[in-house]
Amino acid sequence: MNKNLEKKLKNILEMENLKNLKRIVYKGNYYKFNQNPALKKYLIEAKGLILVETSPYDKIWGIGLSEEDPRAWDSNQWLGTNWLGIVLTRLRDDLIKKEKI
Repeated sequence: MNKNLEKKLKNILEMENLKNLKRIVYKGNYYKFNQNPALKKYLIEAKGLILVETSPYDKIWGIGLSEEDPRAWDSNQWLGTNWLGIVLTRLRDDLIKKEKI
């Protein structure tokens, strides 16, 4: 197989796996927050805020920075993708729509 084609195929498969991971994390957190009213209330009270996973060691699920790092306040300076924050923000917004808050 052509090395270029092989690399493209590998990248496509990795992206599909990552999309599946996001769906799994969304579903797991959906059940977590719906089973715990206090946590759900806490999540919903963050309405309008961008949720962020501050982890200097995780550049996929987090922003790649600690919460003490001043760059954490500027999304243009994040070193990571913040997928967990994105998933939780989407979940929060979905819960708000569902409950018409």
